[in-house]
Amino acid sequence: MKKNNDNTGAFAPDNTSPSPTGAAALKDPPDAVSAKVVTLKTDMGDIKINLYPADAPKTVENFVTLGKRGYYNGIIFHRVIKAFVIQAGDPAGTGTGGTSIFGAEFPDEINSHKIVKGTVAMANKGPNTNSSQFFIVTESAQPSLDGHYTVFGQVADNASQAVVEKIAAVPTDSSDKPTQPIKITGFQIDQR
Repeated sequence: MKKNNDNTGAFAPDNTSPSPTGAAALKDPPDAVSAKVVTLKTDMGDIKINLYPADAPKTVENFVTLGKRGYYNGIIFHRVIKAFVIQAGDPAGTGTGGTSIFGAEFPDEINSHKIVKGTVAMANKGPNTNSSQFFIVTESAQPSLDGHYTVFGQVADNASQAVVEKIAAVPTDSSDKPTQPIKITGFQIDQR
C-alpha cells in the first residue's frame, strides 16, 4: 500500500502476497481471541491499542493471534509517511509480504469507524486482500480512506499517540522507509 501522488491521500496497493516463510510458521489452527486492549511494543516506546472485536472480529482475531505467536516481533515499520501513516506487518520489511492465520488473504470487515488520527487499520493491495500488514494514522482525519480499509482499533492514549508521532518523525529514504530500522519488539494482551 502506498500513498498516491494525486493529493487525495488515498493508498495505491503494493504487491502484498503472503510470505512463504510466514505461512509455514503459522500452520496450526488460529487461537480464539477476545482481546479488547493490546500493547504493541517498539524500540521507540509502547503503543496501547483499543481493539474493536465486535466490529472487525476476524481482523482482531488475526492481529491478536499473530501477536501472541510472536509473528510481529522483530518486524520493522517499513513505511513511514510524516503527517499520514506508519505501516508495519511485513516480515520481509519491503511492503510486499505478509500472511494471515487463515492461510490466505481474508475479506474486509468495513465498519462505521472513520479513519482519523490514531486509527489502526489493515493495509492491503485491494479489496478483500488482508494479511498481516497494518497502518496507524499519525495526524488528522483521512476521509478518502473511509470505507476502503478495515478499521480494527484506535490508539488508546496520548502517551501511545506520542510514540506513533515519534516514529512518524524519523528520517526516511525516497521510498518512505526509515533510514534506521524501527522494530516491533513485543506484543502484550492487556484486557480481554
